Amino acid sequence: MQLVPYLYGLGNSGGGAVTLSLASIPGSTNRLWGSADLVQWQAMATSSADTNGFLQSTDTNAIGQSKMFYRLALP
Repeated sequence: MQLVPYLYGLGNSGGGAVTLSLASIPGSTNRLWGSADLVQWQAMATSSADTNGFLQSTDTNAIGQSKMFYRLALP
C-alpha cells in the first residue's frame, strides 16, 4: 500500500498567511497547489518530505482571500 500525500494541519501565521502541515512518503518530493475558486490552480511550492514524511509550507497568497483550497501531489 502506498501512502497518499495529505494535509493534516492548518495554522494562522499572522497577517492572514496560512501554515500548512503536510505528510507524504518519507524523502519524497511533493508539489503543493492552491486555489481560491477550485478552477484555477497555482503551484505554490515544491518541497521534500523529511525522513518521517512530514513537511510544512506557508501560504502568503492566502492574505486577503476569503477562502483557499489546497492539494498536495507527488510530481
